[in-house]
Amino acid sequence: MSSRRSFIKAAAVSTAGLSIPGVALARASDSSQTQGIHPADFRRSFAELWSNIAACTLEYANAMPEEHYDFQPVPEIRSFGDQMLHIANSDFWIEQYLAPGSGTGEDYAATGLSKDAIVGLLSDSFENMTQVISRLTDSELETEVSTFEGNRTRMEVLYMMRDHVTHHRGQTVVYLRLKGVTPPAWVGS
Repeated sequence: MSSRRSFIKAAAVSTAGLSIPGVALARASDSSQTQGIHPADFRRSFAELWSNIAACTLEYANAMPEEHYDFQPVPEIRSFGDQMLHIANSDFWIEQYLAPGSGTGEDYAATGLSKDAIVGLLSDSFENMTQVISRLTDSELETEVSTFEGNRTRMEVLYMMRDHVTHHRGQTVVYLRLKGVTPPAWVGS
């Protein structure tokens, strides 16, 4: 079985909480994920991926009608607007691992913000991260930093950020469906 197929199978199974004898399960934050990847190659491929993530997430944000931005499927979870602001805020927050001192650390709250304001903050966060990523040198991408998940290279931090955005955008599929909105298709290859 190819290593890619093994990884996908292991990741799918580990997500379901199962195990397969003889199959080593990989965590998304394992250093093996970026081992052997040249930073210049990573930068090129991640830039395209990040562009697709931004476009797709902004399409989701724009798909929800403004009158449903405060919608919460149950009271214990964020509203749709808060989900989008959480993505925006975390992109600025995770910047501390990429370019120390440049993250905003702000905690945006959707209360009182219009859809346009929320989409604007989300768009700004994606553009900001695009600029931060483009300025990282090869050496900086390979440098380990201390994160809430332990020591990770900056390339691994970027994968964590990708997974975080995808996780929360995926949650909003339910919000959109419950309001009768067909979620936009994935943007990218």
